[in-house]
Amino acid sequence: MDEAAPLHRTLAASAVVVALVALHHALVWGSVDAMVARLDHCPRLSCDYIEHYHVAAARILVDPLPPDAWFYPPTLALLLHPLTWLGLPWATWVWTVLVVVSTAALGLVTPAALRRWQPASFAPYLLVFLLSHAVHHTYKWGQVSGMLALGVLGAAWAAERDRPWVAGLLLAGVIAVKPFYALFLLPFAARRQGVAVGLAAAGAFALLVLLPAAVLGVDGTLTWYAGLRDELGRARWIAEDRNSHHVAHVLWRWVGTDPRSPGVHVVGALGGVGLLGAAWWSARRVPEHALLWSTALVCTAVPFLATTSWPHYFVWLPCCFLLAWDALRGRPGPARLPGLVLVVVGAFAGSVLAFDLAGSWEAHGEAGLPFVASVCAAGALLLALWGEARAGWPAAGSGSA
Repeated sequence: MDEAAPLHRTLAASAVVVALVALHHALVWGSVDAMVARLDHCPRLSCDYIEHYHVAAARILVDPLPPDAWFYPPTLALLLHPLTWLGLPWATWVWTVLVVVSTAALGLVTPAALRRWQPASFAPYLLVFLLSHAVHHTYKWGQVSGMLALGVLGAAWAAERDRPWVAGLLLAGVIAVKPFYALFLLPFAARRQGVAVGLAAAGAFALLVLLPAAVLGVDGTLTWYAGLRDELGRARWIAEDRNSHHVAHVLWRWVGTDPRSPGVHVVGALGGVGLLGAAWWSARRVPEHALLWSTALVCTAVPFLATTSWPHYFVWLPCCFLLAWDALRGRPGPARLPGLVLVVVGAFAGSVLAFDLAGSWEAHGEAGLPFVASVCAAGALLLALWGEARAGWPAAGSGSA
């Protein structure tokens, strides 16, 4: 078959998708400024960079205390400090470009890893990605979530291509920015990727402890971490923030359960641990792309375990939906129909189309739609894995290119 023909069909289908998304944005929002203003309470593009990242990066060498509502180790502020030399306007634009480029790269890493460029796989995925509310939220706030998701999925892809040292370095970087991303070591540990896990642990220690100690001194580093502990202790407001999509906070908005109740958090922990167990199992049992499947399941465990589950955390959802969609549509059986329904419902719940219907960011948050989308993604992934196991795993390398 002419290799150019599939490429031409994919490009044509992609052009149609991009045109439809552009038409939606033009009709509904009209401009980037209008989109930014409607998506959330801060009316400025890259608001988190302006109000938090730049502030922390500018002051860290003078006053090693985290600013208000800062939930990161000193590493991120140190790495961003050179940007402050440009001044706030230029630094903001450079950061915004980095966010856009890295999040766009995230959109390509999963289809590249799966080699799914056919229109039947790539065009629906591209539509889901370009309409993703979490992707828009990442752009709007200038958040690191797209970079971190790119690092995690890139690590899985690198390890599957027998580059464990690349995987280890990428994982070290993401853990140094958000330490709870150490959860993503689980798939690599299950696959006995010792080099990747060891390098990730050593690299994270160097970035979280040795680098700050070398720049800030031991006292400055301890002061920052003590301030971070205090800041987290004062963050009880998160439970009442409509943008938090941790299971306990969503249940509070839905049915009025106390978000600080130990019972609710036990239920959430059980859900998260259950999904981590499924991630471990898939890493051990899936014959092809096991690390990607396992990593996707760890992603769906995050809103059960991380109390700061903001909308941009869910930037990985389109990648999960691609995995499930691709497996389910080619595998007849009892898992296929409910799995595909979950993909469609979840993709819609996680989209700006659902945000449009909600009418405002407050109503969107009250409905807990990102959490709903994540639960749908978890269900679809589990059904897809069950369908594959029930039918007999395909031989490794047998997937279509």
